[in-house]
Amino acid sequence: MKTGAEIGRGLRGLYRSPVRKNIFDRLSRYQRFVRETTAERIQRECDSNYQDILELFQGLEDLEVGKYLVGRRGNKTRISWNYDPRDVAAVARGECDNLELSERNDDSKRLNEEPLMRECEFPLRPDLKILFSLPDDFTQKEADRLAAFLKTLPFE
Repeated sequence: MKTGAEIGRGLRGLYRSPVRKNIFDRLSRYQRFVRETTAERIQRECDSNYQDILELFQGLEDLEVGKYLVGRRGNKTRISWNYDPRDVAAVARGECDNLELSERNDDSKRLNEEPLMRECEFPLRPDLKILFSLPDDFTQKEADRLAAFLKTLPFE
């Protein structure tokens, strides 16, 4: 098992790459703890090359920061975090010296923070676009819940 200092040195080494720097910077802005992050999500949020993301996932697994899981049987390629990804990013960025197991995954310290929001525009009709805001870390489960809610609205 690697020490916090060894992990810290390894993360700072990974951060030297501009592509990886962009990914770590994005992870640092997550509003809450996530257990897994898909390669697809990072590709969408960071406009990164898929192969670069997979190489980063492998490097993170080598550092014992998370488990790199290759997508199979309908599951997406992802990293399952052993640490809070915000903490991982903080160490990579040099904001902390080393990585310790975190108790932050309960998010109790972040309850009062406003989530980052993304403005969305949807062309409902050819002559009508609707605008709405969604959290920047909007999940598929939340999308399914929102879709189910919209189906209950009493319009005909």
